[in-house]
Amino acid sequence: MNTGYTKRVSKNYLKELALDVELTLKFIKSTQKEEWNKFKGIYKESSDEKFIKILFKEIEFKGTIHVLRNGFKDVGPYFKLFYPMPNNNRNPELFNKFESNIFSVIDKLEYDDDNNNRLDLAIFINGLPILAIELKNNFSQGIEEAIKQYKRDRNPRNRTLKNCLVHFAMSDEKIYMSTKLNNDKTRFLPFNRGSENPAVKDIIKLHTSIKISCKKISYLNLFLTSYLRKKKQLYFLVSIN
Repeated sequence: MNTGYTKRVSKNYLKELALDVELTLKFIKSTQKEEWNKFKGIYKESSDEKFIKILFKEIEFKGTIHVLRNGFKDVGPYFKLFYPMPNNNRNPELFNKFESNIFSVIDKLEYDDDNNNRLDLAIFINGLPILAIELKNNFSQGIEEAIKQYKRDRNPRNRTLKNCLVHFAMSDEKIYMSTKLNNDKTRFLPFNRGSENPAVKDIIKLHTSIKISCKKISYLNLFLTSYLRKKKQLYFLVSIN
């Protein structure tokens, strides 16, 4: 089954930049050729390095949400880092732009040089990490262990964790989420609007057979809008078969 995701590995990810540089540049060069040619005309052979340096600074000072929603401008060229899904199919060009987004996933992401910590699963959009997921099974660990791991073993100042929009703790039966890590003060809420997560078994199995189908829905577009307006409810759909 084609899930719409590009499978990547930890060696593709530059921890010091918190970027999958190859996919970021691939997205920019394939979707914004005119702007890239302007940029390349200014920076010549150092264009790749200069672009990533500017993007890194934009994310550091303004955050992932801002960059995904607004892109950035340098001298003359203006770059988008994400194309939202249009509300309807009346404009095929807008839909094609959305389809050009590169969704990718890394299993067991090695994100921290200090203690060799790994994330069970990380999801990216155009090379930028957006979702971190810790997966546990009820027989040996459970959801509480995943939440404890976030609170005790995950440094909230780590660049990768800081740049992610949402952190998920998942078990066979429950899904909890947090939009900001703060050690023991981190607050995790049930993924759904109730107090429990019914029928989670219908949408999640262990990561040995992960297949995610998100590209056909507007979860990220909805989330970006909702997050900035309320910062409370995540609209996200993940199907793991």
